[in-house]
Amino acid sequence: MPQNATWRAAMNPGATIFMISLVHSRNNLDNQSWIAMLPGALSRRHQDRHAPGEDPMQTADQLDPDALAARLFEATLGAMDLFAVYLGEQLGYYRALAENGPATSAELASRTSTDERYAREWLEQQAVTGILTCENANAPIAERRFQLPEGYEAVLVDPESLSAMTPMAQILAGCLKPLPQILTAFRSGDGVPYADYGTDLAAGQAGMTRPMFHHLLTQEWLPALPDIHSRLQAAPAARVADIGMGLG
Repeated sequence: MPQNATWRAAMNPGATIFMISLVHSRNNLDNQSWIAMLPGALSRRHQDRHAPGEDPMQTADQLDPDALAARLFEATLGAMDLFAVYLGEQLGYYRALAENGPATSAELASRTSTDERYAREWLEQQAVTGILTCENANAPIAERRFQLPEGYEAVLVDPESLSAMTPMAQILAGCLKPLPQILTAFRSGDGVPYADYGTDLAAGQAGMTRPMFHHLLTQEWLPALPDIHSRLQAAPAARVADIGMGLG
């Protein structure tokens, strides 16, 4: 079974509700207590931005416009990476490289029934950003062969891996789809129907929870609830009603 400390520390059955509740209760906690309550990986990530013992809440004289500009620039690069990851997953590029090995842009386009020129641009971007590697970077463009590094399948191809990250790209795409409606909602106070976010948001959410349900639900989560676990294993067999749960 794949082991991933980040998911085990940061994601659990109530992680989303837990994080939302923290937003509402934060005013009743001092800063260090609030950080300490975060799931392990998220707590460490938050604390890494500050020196030990330093209050993470910035005061006016601590604000650094250059640091903010750098942070937003890095965020932009990350967003562009997720956009390219979305293309790679949806077009089958990652899977084609994982299953059939290194490829030139023409070979990848042929394997996936896509246009060679677009496939070439995607491959070059993926190599520059460090997701793919190029076997012969000094060769003419049409002859360059790109490969998915060993181990990256768990992140980009295997939907049941606890390290799977392509669903995050789907979630981002879904969140961006109704931006005009969201702008209107901010002005009017009206809501934005969940359906307006499209299939990507729902599929992305399902993709993120699928590995946890597959690897952790019966192996770790239910055993952590002894009464429920024993009842589910006892006779007569328990019956579970799955009503309107969509993709889970």
